[in-house]
Amino acid sequence: MALNDLLSSSDFERELAQAGERLQARRTALDAYARSGSIALFGYGGKGRALARHLGQHDGVKLTVFDSSADVRARATQEGFATVSRLDALPAGIGVILGACQAQAEQAGIVKQNYLYYQEAAWLFDAPHLADRTRAFGEWIAANKQGLYALYSSVHESSRRALLDVLRFRLSQDPTDLSASRRPNVDMWFDVLGSHAKRTYTTLLDVGAYDGDTLAAARRRLLTRRGIAVEANPSLVGAIEANTRDYPDGIQLIPFAAWSHACRLRFDEVRGGMISVSEASDGELAAKALDDCVDESIDLIKMDIEGAEVPALRGCKRLLSYSPDLAIASYHRPDDLLRIPELLKTADYDAPGFDLHVAHYSDCLDDTILYFLKR
Repeated sequence: MALNDLLSSSDFERELAQAGERLQARRTALDAYARSGSIALFGYGGKGRALARHLGQHDGVKLTVFDSSADVRARATQEGFATVSRLDALPAGIGVILGACQAQAEQAGIVKQNYLYYQEAAWLFDAPHLADRTRAFGEWIAANKQGLYALYSSVHESSRRALLDVLRFRLSQDPTDLSASRRPNVDMWFDVLGSHAKRTYTTLLDVGAYDGDTLAAARRRLLTRRGIAVEANPSLVGAIEANTRDYPDGIQLIPFAAWSHACRLRFDEVRGGMISVSEASDGELAAKALDDCVDESIDLIKMDIEGAEVPALRGCKRLLSYSPDLAIASYHRPDDLLRIPELLKTADYDAPGFDLHVAHYSDCLDDTILYFLKR
């Protein structure tokens, strides 16, 4: 069977079951690492550091950090962790977590044995992932196989394997399940548009613009001429302006969080690191519906807003009625893979008018993107 051939429902479920079985086959080794009381972390960057903080809250788990950077090791020491300057200084037989999500294959080649992939470790210690728990991603798949098969059957044929691999990975926690379809992170937001888009993108609405890096890349790669940046963090305005100076038709800055309606939002850390966003009169961020902020024609909407994608999409029904193409992050919550397409069907973002493409750009749960492209 070719890579992207459509699997039968039974074969689809068999692939998912086998992925879950691979995690269970690793369970004895993983549990042994947890019971030993000592574990090491290779790499104290963004993901590794977050996991280290979670492990620091576990009684009976002693964490030792190795990082090739002396400055990074010093930061780990300052934050309360033991460090070593060489991998061979670790105790023999200790489990080593591969903490660099984008370079775990290289790390595995160096460690060679007794290693845990980053997501395996996050699953083992029930670490948070953004708005939920790592374990919730696999649990949700197991409970929603029928809906996921319908989604799998509806995506563009070139994305079937990518979606299946994402599901298998969320069940197995093993990044080698992504090896057939994972795309380079530098191409996120643009490669699928470059190969499948049927229109010219003049105006980009970037929801979650951060420092304007995606707008700058869109100017180079898509030749966009007009940009609209939705970014609630006022400290990033200067960076956005600097990164978008070459937009011929200028940039509009919208200094609000995107939501379904005008309100204030509060961000809370709950349950050991999970992030909860809720409406509150005393919330730190002002939020608005995109329909109330944008009154011009849009060709492309990119959206990556920490799990608020569904409320934000509900707040742009008028904009969606003009049928712009969409690139939407779908990894913050376990059910984003179904909730987002189901919501967009009510705005006619399904066949025969649109194709749905799926692409994944990392070796961890992050960076699964849904693309809705007009035929």
